Amino acid sequence: METMQLWGVLTRFPLEGNTLLYGGVAAGVGVALVFMIILFTRKKKDQSPEAGLEVDLGKLPPVPTGERHYALKLKNHAVRVRLVVVAPVGKRALGKIDALLEEVQAGLGEVLHDDRPVIKQWPPQLSATGFAPTFFRLMKRPDGNAHPSSWVLLAGPARAGAIPILLGMVLQTEGMPSNLGLVTMTENQWDEMLSIENP
Repeated sequence: METMQLWGVLTRFPLEGNTLLYGGVAAGVGVALVFMIILFTRKKKDQSPEAGLEVDLGKLPPVPTGERHYALKLKNHAVRVRLVVVAPVGKRALGKIDALLEEVQAGLGEVLHDDRPVIKQWPPQLSATGFAPTFFRLMKRPDGNAHPSSWVLLAGPARAGAIPILLGMVLQTEGMPSNLGLVTMTENQWDEMLSIENP
């Protein structure tokens, strides 16, 4: 309304005497229009669903020393758990991660208590089959793609009792490096690949 009144006042005066005034008003209106167009048409930057999920494994906390109650073996290699990622299948709430992993394999929760890995919960994944490749891509090993390596990454579907989950684990060998590298797991392979012993 105020703009209309101002325009009415301006149009009562002859154009010759108000060139500067008309020019200023036109410039102001132009700037305001450009600003409004930018403000209302600017698209928010699409945030990647992977933002914040990448991990530099070389920056993980050191493996704890001291007494261990359980030791984890990956086939014939003694390993320490350095990082665990769990993602829900669908929108189901997960609860405590160590309790879930104890359901995946008896004793695994106790291994986590001894090894004190970094534990992360990822948002629900769009694809169960895409979880393992995504996990492998976002874990940056300090030795790059060296083969053999002391770093072994396991990822795939798992079952915590009746609850289906997506599980990724970063393991580090305690002795000789392994040729396993990146292992895409099936739901039934966790028990086959991992064994838990008293040290």
